[in-house]
Amino acid sequence: MKIHICRTENCPADLAEGVFQILEGVEIKGAGEKMQFTNTIKPLRGIDWLEDHPAFFQKAKDFRSDCGIVRDDFVILLTGTKNARNFFSAFDGERNVYIHTDEWEEFINRPVEYAIAYEVVENVLQTLMGLDLNNRDSTYFHLEPKSCMNDFCERKKQIIHKLVSANICDLCQERISKTQSGEAIMPQALGIFETVRTAFKINLGNVPTLAPLDLIIRNDGISIPGLVIPDLLSGAAQETFFIFLLLHKGIRFDNINTYNKSTAVKETPWNEDFMFALYQRLTTRSDNPVATMLKSSDQFAQYRNAINRKLEEMVPSRFLDNFIIASNANQNKINLDRNLVRIDSPEIINLITTYRRELRRRNLENRIYTNFG
Repeated sequence: MKIHICRTENCPADLAEGVFQILEGVEIKGAGEKMQFTNTIKPLRGIDWLEDHPAFFQKAKDFRSDCGIVRDDFVILLTGTKNARNFFSAFDGERNVYIHTDEWEEFINRPVEYAIAYEVVENVLQTLMGLDLNNRDSTYFHLEPKSCMNDFCERKKQIIHKLVSANICDLCQERISKTQSGEAIMPQALGIFETVRTAFKINLGNVPTLAPLDLIIRNDGISIPGLVIPDLLSGAAQETFFIFLLLHKGIRFDNINTYNKSTAVKETPWNEDFMFALYQRLTTRSDNPVATMLKSSDQFAQYRNAINRKLEEMVPSRFLDNFIIASNANQNKINLDRNLVRIDSPEIINLITTYRRELRRRNLENRIYTNFG
């Protein structure tokens, strides 16, 4: 499988060469189909600023036609021109791909060549899977991030979680394995992903050894500035869950979501209402994962466990006890000193104030912290 890399004039030649070297640097022994990369030295003329997908795909198609590249080969266009949809990259289903090479420094703190190499392989696999960018409701596009290659990354900063994990979830791996070429190149693809992951892995030496880590809540999520990769969790649903527990001194699932057994009427609707309002503040999506996470104690535990796994991945071990969600038969609890929590969102502060007022009205305010937000 040949993959031809070309670039527009506003993509530096050394950047394209660096991407090529990373892709070529993974050796896979044995027979079978492999990705064979080529790097075109001469640049193509640029594309108008903020064009939509078709203009970028047409540039790749023109290159394909001019160079006599067969339809089974991939053409990867690297360009410094920003697209109208503000995507990192896109594919057209006909083995034409473009990748935006500029502005990555806003989201990563490692050489951009590694992120672009990741995008090359990601788009090749997504094309082989038969995905369609116009159908984001596909089972294989994860609108709620799960540190998988196919996380949609509605917030562009979520890209870091894919780069750090180098993961393809079981569902997506199964889909890839059903395509002959996809299954054949998987060892090489995972090898390139591992090269990227190694470049992006957290450097614990950059974290202060004694000073406690602050936690900041904004409209675009939760972050810990002391970490090399500051964004703590990978999606609005996890962030909603974490902030809700952060407010409480310790709470049982039964106290979050209880029903009157005789009438089957929910007696604690204010918890779900608050969590859903918080979720809506943290994302532009219209779904409601809160109903799912509060559906049963098992569902609640699944969210808690997923968050703890992410915390173990992102937070150095010497700080982990402050952030992990501890649980036993009596309560779910986060041990972080609430004086270290800062909320930089007036909208979220207003939501918390309204929620506290509701608990005060029901004589339940003693269950929550009042020294932040």
